[in-house]
Amino acid sequence: MFMRGFILSAVLLLFLLPITSSAEEPVGFYMTGEASVFALDLPEYAAATVLLDRIRFNVVDGPYERITTSSGFQSGPMGTLSAGWRAKNGIFFEARGFAANLHSKQTTLFDYPTADIRYGWVPIDGGDPALGTMIANGDDMHTSTTRDVEYHGGSALVGWVVPVKNGRVSPFAGISYMELNQDFSSYCYCVQDADSIYMSLEEYLDAKYLGILAGVRVHFESDGLEFHAEGKLGVYNLDADYDGFQSVKTHSTTVSDTFSDTCVKATLSGGVTKRTGNWIYGVNAGLEYLTVPTIRSSTTHSGTSNGSPTHLDTEECFGLKGGLTISYAF
Repeated sequence: MFMRGFILSAVLLLFLLPITSSAEEPVGFYMTGEASVFALDLPEYAAATVLLDRIRFNVVDGPYERITTSSGFQSGPMGTLSAGWRAKNGIFFEARGFAANLHSKQTTLFDYPTADIRYGWVPIDGGDPALGTMIANGDDMHTSTTRDVEYHGGSALVGWVVPVKNGRVSPFAGISYMELNQDFSSYCYCVQDADSIYMSLEEYLDAKYLGILAGVRVHFESDGLEFHAEGKLGVYNLDADYDGFQSVKTHSTTVSDTFSDTCVKATLSGGVTKRTGNWIYGVNAGLEYLTVPTIRSSTTHSGTSNGSPTHLDTEECFGLKGGLTISYAF
């Protein structure tokens, strides 16, 4: 869905470029706000402790299988605010900020009627399943997982408005800082013995991005409407921190991990606005690509290999937004 949206957005933005314009970029201070619906396709989440074993003749001979307890698709409101100053020679300075809050809750009932399947929970520290955590053969398992995402950041930019035939082009560059913080809360239990066979898991994944970005903004006007398109690319240093807290009836376990990497973020956006005096109103849409940290589930040790605790890795994700724009030039 996101790749299809990316292609459609690119085609629409390219279609807007040839529209003619006679408008000049206003000078002085300006401020722009946007209210949007934002969707982010994050990695799927499998509660690190859920596993599935196949048992034959009282011997575990099947591989562990992770069960997804929360899909990666998250949506919620996003707000952005830009403020800047533009000189008569076309040079401008601009500060931008954004914030989005996303929330989801997913409940699932796993029903395995065959008698040779046993499921339970692997400790997040990679050790053996503790006594009493394994569920009896053929029982049902209920899972409930909430996922709260806070995504916010800002940038400081400098650019130059360049008049071109039929419009204006504004290249810019600057520094950027972002945070993507995710809180997971899972509760799993055996339906046939919920008081004795259960597991709760709290996991916190915080990611900080610091880097540089560059981009270009294109404006054209036709019949009183202004069409704009913007593309930007940033290179970031990613620092991520993970903390996990697991509890079953017989014991509790904690694990922490850190991760650093270099990653990129690419954004393509556009919109249509109408000027009324010093006010500008319109609609906007955008698509972004971002490398994000993800939680890799723990494994337990076998007779030939050691288990690994829950740890961090990276995956790619896409985001999509659409909403309203309001701007004022002083």
